Amino acid sequence: MLRGFARSFQNADKVIFADIYSARDNDDEKTTMNSSRLFEETRNAGVDVQYIPQLHDIVNALSLRVKPDDVVITMGAGDVWKVAYDLVAKLE
Repeated sequence: MLRGFARSFQNADKVIFADIYSARDNDDEKTTMNSSRLFEETRNAGVDVQYIPQLHDIVNALSLRVKPDDVVITMGAGDVWKVAYDLVAKLE
């Protein structure tokens, strides 16, 4: 399942993973699915991927790279939605 999920990013120009927000995960799930494993599988699938654990660091990294007409998609649980708002505020 992890390998298939990692391959789903193959058409993206760039992927950035933060730490995984584990809302309801048990200890076994936290061991088998984590950002490090997801990063490795995604990189092995040939995706241009970066692991940046903290959301505020993702905002900073994106603010240096995003150009007009770029599309940035944020997905996930927890506070990841704040990346979009903080990025727009930083770019204005």
